[in-house]
Amino acid sequence: MPAKPLKRRAIRKDKEEFHILCDVCSKTAIVFKMGLFMDKRGFVYTGITHETTLPESQMPTVFEFLTNDDLAGLHAYLNKESTMWEGLDAYCPECDKAYCSDHMKQEVVMDDEDPGFYDCTYGTCPKGHRRMIDD
Repeated sequence: MPAKPLKRRAIRKDKEEFHILCDVCSKTAIVFKMGLFMDKRGFVYTGITHETTLPESQMPTVFEFLTNDDLAGLHAYLNKESTMWEGLDAYCPECDKAYCSDHMKQEVVMDDEDPGFYDCTYGTCPKGHRRMIDD
């Protein structure tokens, strides 16, 4: 039996935390929250490939996208307005769905010119859409 579609993909946990759920299993795929990262308090993004801090000034805009369950808008915003050039790593723009690390297949690519040096990670959603999710 196929999974029931999610009523909401972005769930507010409290005034400073949102979770984006996997479209397949409803497990948390991405977390946005005020918290500690590298011993500093900040607006923290935790995805399937990495964790980073965003400018605290972006929190109201990010939370507005999440409140409106607008993952496409948030993905585009982060891609353009932050250091997250690949946007949401657990998100497939072609499907307009988020996937946890169990359902977004990840392929780590190492640099050919400097063996052992990380190059990037590609993600492939359950429908076969592939894109760079971390660089």
